[in-house]
Parts: sequence; C-alpha cells; structure tokens
Amino acid sequence: MTTKKDTQHSGRFQNGVVWVVGYFAITVSVVLAVRFAYASADTTIDAVIRSGAAAVAAVVGCHGPAWILRSVRIRAWGGAVLASFGFAICLAVTLAGGIGTIAASSDKLFALRANASATSADRRNELESLRAKRAALPASRPAGTVESDMAAARVDRRWSSSNACTEATTPASRTFCADYARFEGELSSAKEAGTLETKIHELTERLGSAPGVRAINPQAAVIGRLLHIAPDDAEAWYALLFALAVETAAMSVLLVAEGTTHHRAESEIPTVSLEPVRSAHGKSRAIVDGYGRVVDWMRDRAIPAEANNEMSLNALHADYERWCVTKALQAMPQATFAQAFDKLREGLEITGTVKKSGDRYYGIALTDAKIARLSTARRIQN
Repeated sequence: MTTKKDTQHSGRFQNGVVWVVGYFAITVSVVLAVRFAYASADTTIDAVIRSGAAAVAAVVGCHGPAWILRSVRIRAWGGAVLASFGFAICLAVTLAGGIGTIAASSDKLFALRANASATSADRRNELESLRAKRAALPASRPAGTVESDMAAARVDRRWSSSNACTEATTPASRTFCADYARFEGELSSAKEAGTLETKIHELTERLGSAPGVRAINPQAAVIGRLLHIAPDDAEAWYALLFALAVETAAMSVLLVAEGTTHHRAESEIPTVSLEPVRSAHGKSRAIVDGYGRVVDWMRDRAIPAEANNEMSLNALHADYERWCVTKALQAMPQATFAQAFDKLREGLEITGTVKKSGDRYYGIALTDAKIARLSTARRIQN
C-alpha cells in the first residue's frame, strides 16, 4: 500500500532527478558555447573574457523560460518582459557559440576526408590516363625478344657493309636497315609499354589499399538526398538543430523543475486573512497554544499588500521575535514559526491573499519594515 509519505518521498526524488538532468544539460550548453569562444580569441586574456561572457549567456539562456514563468506567477510583469528580452539575446548568442563548436569539432576530420577524396580522384584520373596511353601504343613483342633479334642483326654482314646502317647504298642493305629500324621502334614501344604497366600496377595497388571515402560528410550527404538540399546546407542545418536541441533540453527540464518544485497550481495556493480571526458568533477565538501568538503578531504587525510584494521568512520571523520581546513573550524557533504561519495560511478565511514560493511570501507586508530589517541584522551579527 502506497502511503502519503511514500508519495512525497517519490515526488522529491523525481524532482531531484529533474534538477540533475537540467543542470547536466546546462553544463553541456556552457561547454559548447565556451569552447568556441575560447578557441576563437587571439590572446589568453581575450579567450578568458569571451569564455566567461559565453558561459553567462548560456546559463541565462537556459534559465530564461523558468525565470519568465516565475515572474508571471507572481505577476511581476516588468520582470517577465525584461527576462524575455534577455533570454532571446542570450539564446541567440549561445546558439551561435554551439554551432561554431559543432562545426569546428569536425572541421579537421572533414578536411582529411576531403584531402583523401581529392587524392583518390587524382590517382584514378592518372590511372585512366596511363591506361589510355597504354592502349594507344602499337602491339609489340616483349623487349627481350626484340633485343635478341636486333643483336642477331648486328652480326649480319650487311650491318658491317652498311657501316651500322649509316651507309645503306645497295637494295639489300637498305632492306636490312629498314627491318632494323622497325626493330628499334618495336623496342621503344615495348619499353614504354613496360613502364606504363608498372605505373598502372603501382597506382592500382595504392587505390586498393587506400581507405574508401565515398563522401566527405556522409551524414550531410544522406540528409541532403532525403531533403533534396545541398550537402553544405544539410551540414549547417544539422549544426543548428544540434545546438538548439541542447538548449531546448536544458530550458524545458528547468522549466518543469521550476514549475513542480517551487509552485503549486493557482487553485491550490492557500490564502489567509490578515484581519482578526472571528468565531461564528463574532467574538475573537481564543488560542492557548503557540499558534495564538502568531495570530496576535499578525494582528499587530501584518497588513495586506500587492501580490508582487515579497517578504522572506527570515524577515517575518525577525519581526515576530522583535514583537515577542516587546510583549515579554518567548519566541518560537524559525522552523516552528514557519509551520505555524503556514498552518494559519491554510486554515483561515481570507480578505487578503498570501502566496508562498520557497521561503518567500507574497501579498503580505509589515506595518514597519525597518524593525524587521534591524532585527535581521542583529541576528546575523549574533
């Protein structure tokens, strides 16, 4: 059976998880913004300054919606407008820094892939050129075979009679020298073919052992094909969406945490009367325990105020202690005072509205705030 205590414990645990996730997302956002700001500065001092500014912008940008929600709930409209303006500017700056970091983080890798792709394309072009040159050569026997025929021709008497084919005067010597010239041409073609085949073999092996690079940025290429846009545009959109996803995650989680931790629904916020408590017959209700002192203190010291008027628990308790001293009464500790005050807020009929957010109360003021401030200062000194 699940008890109310178990439910409250589970709720606190879930709220804690939400806060942890929210601030982890903020950390990622800050790192993305700071990394680009630091890397893009010329000097170390400028890098530190720009990094600090980027970190502040990232934190404000992520907290913006939560702060706007808080201002709206306490009807601080000026604060809500200012928070919205600051949030928009900080979000734009943070997104720019995140996009820069994401783009720069893969720049070297894509440069290497682009270089490998260009080198592979050049080698393929060179291979095709060599193959074309090889195909254009006339058919020839192996160079060794041709050289052996030429060696045999050089021992022929016509080689000597023609003075190594430099003085071919007779028909027989001219025919012999013509055949020898064809041997020389065939030998040249055979040697060139051998050289080309060696280069073709080497390039083929290099292309076979080199890593295959089909696209410089495979992700951008696939996105571009799916959306029918250029790969460069796809890469830019991905960087934007990546940075925006981090910011949105941080903002949404903190917004949920702010809404579930610090505030209850408007209809569930209890309100109390700042007028004397009356019974059904119109007479003052006697309270003999410690709560009666809080009621008497409220009669003497508390007055209704605007909904956005803020008082801290420390200030209220300090004023209560001062009031007890003037009445020669024993004041309750702050924790007990808070319980008594909250119980009264939840149980009394109202003419004014007192709302609570954390340790802050709205819609209540003191007849003399100077006494509360003086009492608080004395407590801090003690």
